[in-house]
Amino acid sequence: MRELNKLQVVSLASCKVRNLTPLKGMQQLKQLDISGNPVTNLKVLKDLKKLQKLTLSRDQLGETAMESLKSMLSNCQLVVKES
Repeated sequence: MRELNKLQVVSLASCKVRNLTPLKGMQQLKQLDISGNPVTNLKVLKDLKKLQKLTLSRDQLGETAMESLKSMLSNCQLVVKES
């Protein structure tokens, strides 16, 4: 399982993921797709310092949460898919 911490690209699109806490140790992660999942708490992502691209669904977050996410991940490209 330690080898998973070296992953740089992970797609969890439409996998019914609710909790992102297991990603906390994935410090090499550069791209993450969590679109189509009922995830609402994205605070764990702030610890992923190398994250460059995050893909999520528009319906996952409200406008206020989206602005908060943009400031939290200021060096990360946010790709927002329509539901």
